[in-house]
Amino acid sequence: MASRESDQAASLRKLASPTRVVTFASGGIGTGYTTLLANIVVELVSQTDWKVLIFSTRGDYKLNNISNLYEIIGASEPYDLESPSDNVIKIRSTRYNNLDTFSVLDNLSLVDRDVSEIHKLEMQFKEFAKEYDLVVMELGHIDEYKDKFSQLSNEFITVTTTEKDARIKCYALIKNAFDVNEQIDVKLIVNMVGSDSVEFNQVGEGIQKVVRQFLEKDIELLDSVPMSADVPTASRHDMPFVEKFPDCDVTVSIRHIVTKLQENHEEYKTTLVKLGALLVSQLNLT
Repeated sequence: MASRESDQAASLRKLASPTRVVTFASGGIGTGYTTLLANIVVELVSQTDWKVLIFSTRGDYKLNNISNLYEIIGASEPYDLESPSDNVIKIRSTRYNNLDTFSVLDNLSLVDRDVSEIHKLEMQFKEFAKEYDLVVMELGHIDEYKDKFSQLSNEFITVTTTEKDARIKCYALIKNAFDVNEQIDVKLIVNMVGSDSVEFNQVGEGIQKVVRQFLEKDIELLDSVPMSADVPTASRHDMPFVEKFPDCDVTVSIRHIVTKLQENHEEYKTTLVKLGALLVSQLNLT
């Protein structure tokens, strides 16, 4: 009897909070963010049976390399989702059956709609997104445009390198994230690290220390990703390096990150009401 009640409670929770939303962003260009994001998502759909949506809010700005993301994951041309609403949502499928993408740039007709349409759009996006186990809300390179943090999910992942400028921008990005949501769970990846693991510890723990000292917050170090010639080689072939070079050190690091991201999956899921409001807020409605 207790087991049946437990199963029913789990089913009700799934209906009420069906989807987990993780925000990805980079504090600047040159951190390897796009390639890293693509490979993390590909490894995630490989390791799990989750249905995943990349929800990209990148604007049309200089060095917007969302085309690189599409090439790595084998994205299709955008197509219309069937809907009874007048608001047509366009998505792209990929070479992976359980991975799709949504881009604001593909859906400019939905941007800055009248306030009276917000509720209708929230309902539509809620119904659309609840079919996915995970929504990766990727904001691109934040320093390229202003006021991008309208709302954030409860999980926030960012990327830095060992370069001083990248570390400074990373701290600024983390500070802005906490300004928007004091309870946000921030996780850090240090990319393109040299062969010495001390470099990762110095960079990651250094940012952790500064955040704790000045913001009185804690952040989690997910892992370091080593510098590798395999990464650009795979990109030139429009392939994820986790597939082209499954045994290289950089792929092992990605697997470790993805294993960590699977922890507490159910606990991170958001309610349907919050899901619709969060996604529509990214359209910069007036």
